[in-house]
Amino acid sequence: MVMMLLCSGYLYDISQWTNATKTIMHLWTKKQRYVNDEYVGSYKLLVQLGENKMEIGGDEKNTSIKMSTNDHPDVNYQLLEHAAHLLSETVESITKKCKTGSFYITNGRIISITKKEGIHIDMINLPDINYNTWGMTFEKKGVGINQLEYMVLLDELKHPIMSIRNGLFSTNYKPKQGEFGEMIFFGLNMEKISRILPFNSHFSYDNINQDVMCSLLDDTEVERPKLNKITKTKLNQLIGSEWEITTSIISDEDEKYTNESSDDDLADIFGSLISEDVIANLEINDSMMDFGSQDIYFDPSLTMELVESLQEIRIKYEPALIWERLENMKYNLIARSAINIELVSKNNIVRIWQETRSKGLFRSLVHIYDKIAPYRSESPNKIAIINGTFYEKFVGPLQMEYIDG
Repeated sequence: MVMMLLCSGYLYDISQWTNATKTIMHLWTKKQRYVNDEYVGSYKLLVQLGENKMEIGGDEKNTSIKMSTNDHPDVNYQLLEHAAHLLSETVESITKKCKTGSFYITNGRIISITKKEGIHIDMINLPDINYNTWGMTFEKKGVGINQLEYMVLLDELKHPIMSIRNGLFSTNYKPKQGEFGEMIFFGLNMEKISRILPFNSHFSYDNINQDVMCSLLDDTEVERPKLNKITKTKLNQLIGSEWEITTSIISDEDEKYTNESSDDDLADIFGSLISEDVIANLEINDSMMDFGSQDIYFDPSLTMELVESLQEIRIKYEPALIWERLENMKYNLIARSAINIELVSKNNIVRIWQETRSKGLFRSLVHIYDKIAPYRSESPNKIAIINGTFYEKFVGPLQMEYIDG
């Protein structure tokens, strides 16, 4: 949510946001140079939580500290501690490089004293953190089975500000006609697929009619799906070596993240932090905030690590499951609208490919086979019949192309 608000320019009051969510944000106003595997040179780092702001500046030998207010000395210490973490230092190593002054650190607080027996801190009016964002990109981090996909928010110079595991929030919201325009998501029209509530935590294909699924498709164009190693072995005579092995470790068994905040609490937080101009142009209804007892994913007490090393926000992430569902939805809609997927087998995949010569349908059936074959005790023997609506919409025109060609 933070990333979307920042990227869209709707997070207009950093002071109010950070105070409400107890989140420390930071901004490097001057970065060090990375030379021979270490950072060298001078730097300036601004950290903020609510009205409390602190700027740490310096180099390898000297450090200066500026604060916006002496109120909440415990918060000021948290800011200093957070800055030390970002600098890969300790509070002690930073304060040793400060000039002598009248601020003293004790019991997790920064307090003012009358004698100059502490460290020097300048009291000055500091600006709020202001992120000028370029946009978002998607990156993969990790190797092998530990590889995961992240959304990365970039500043105007295309430097990373923060990253988070790819994910989508749960909702029952159905957009009005034309509300999303021609928004395409993983090859599917967002407005069309919203009719079947794919963002709901309890979504299932089981009760969706084949013809309805077929109506949500504009074409059958899909990339080769990534497969489990066992599937690639079983289908080695059907698919080539260019088919990739999956590295996904997400499953529906992942533990969901919950907390004790109510839906009203979340609505109050977000409602108070998004500008009135934005709210005026939104029509909020109950379904948009219908998270349900297991669908509250943002913990207001969470401290976000907006760090150069791109540490992830540590949430046990059901939104990643919804993201993966949407990522694979086109395969499912194609395969399920074409045949009864309980009849997906190696023999039926071969037969349907010979009958249709549809790459999209072939790849989608292989994707379904990959998901269900490892859990079967035996393969179905019954012949799968292609749904007439699907055949007429996608296979018939394809056959005419072969004839005309």
